[in-house]
Amino acid sequence: MTMKTHKILLVDDDPILLKIGSISLSQLDNCELLLANSGLEGINIAQMQKPDLILLDVIMPELDGIATYRKLTELSIDIPVIFMTANDNVDEIESYRQMGVLDVIIKPINPREFPQRITQILNDLVVLS
Repeated sequence: MTMKTHKILLVDDDPILLKIGSISLSQLDNCELLLANSGLEGINIAQMQKPDLILLDVIMPELDGIATYRKLTELSIDIPVIFMTANDNVDEIESYRQMGVLDVIIKPINPREFPQRITQILNDLVVLS
């Protein structure tokens, strides 16, 4: 039995984080990584590629993560979203969860733990579906 390939869309305006995220997530089996460096590009890729999971930076120029998430919702793009932020304020994180995001990852990401966390999230999504 072959395992399903999961598409993960990583959206961040920081090229260093895109690179670290790419290298880190390349350790995952059965994953195809899609990259976007802006909210608008992320929305376009989400519409065309229909990823299984979106990792979305909160602070970006022009269309930030919150506006991007709202636009995805408006367009009825029903893909689980995880916010990535350097802000570890508990109230802020709770407000993101109340918006409907699946989870919040605090940056900087740990390249060793990041793929394990994403694997766990993908496994949880499969169990829930």
